[in-house]
Amino acid sequence: MADEFVERELVFFPGIYSDRTAVWQRDKVVRVKGKVNAKDRAGNMSDEVKLLVDSVEEITAETIKDFKQSGKRAKLPKARAKVPTKTDAVQRLYVRIASSKDESTLLNIKQVLDAHPGDTEVVLVIGEADKQAVRLPQKIDNKSGFKALTTVIGKDNVKLH
Repeated sequence: MADEFVERELVFFPGIYSDRTAVWQRDKVVRVKGKVNAKDRAGNMSDEVKLLVDSVEEITAETIKDFKQSGKRAKLPKARAKVPTKTDAVQRLYVRIASSKDESTLLNIKQVLDAHPGDTEVVLVIGEADKQAVRLPQKIDNKSGFKALTTVIGKDNVKLH
């Protein structure tokens, strides 16, 4: 995605995933092609946009050097229902901690989540160099919860996107 803070769920079927196991490594840049889907399992439109992956290609320095634009414009899907826009996108609150072994900080974060329920997803980013992101099952109020978390773990460790 063009915006480094947008997350999209990619859905891989076993054939696609197993055929390209070499590209599924940290820090590899890949280009995926597929069909955009904003429907839930029942077939109803949802706010979650997913990409059903048809193909995957690793992007290397040589690939970029040989890249030539085709001049074709991307086809937009036919609008059957309202397509979620950036303003409709789900907001996420990113909470960064140095280590998952810091039990007191984790307990403080849980207490804030319990005290400020809301509609904003919470993603816990763990580590300094080798970061891991974990989407938490609890959601938080992005105003009061944000303020409470900044008090607990510091303003630089909480970001709303």
